[in-house]
Amino acid sequence: ESLTMALASSLGRPEAQRIVGDLCRRVEESDASLAEAAKRDARVTERLTDEQIGLALDPAAYLGSANALIERSLDSFRSNRARRAHP
Repeated sequence: ESLTMALASSLGRPEAQRIVGDLCRRVEESDASLAEAAKRDARVTERLTDEQIGLALDPAAYLGSANALIERSLDSFRSNRARRAHP
């Protein structure tokens, strides 16, 4: 998804999704990683540098709203626990 979004800014989302889908199929049929396949594909390398590809595929870079969702869940838990303790 992150690689798709990185490509979508210059290609549009549908085309970016097609390209990443093609790359994923290639990866399934080979021993290459998604990063390796992306770095060998001109449709990608015409738009993204190796560094941008690496960042797009770095799990630490695409955690999105995970921290906010965790905090919201913890706040809800604490609130519910406090209500049960003091009816």
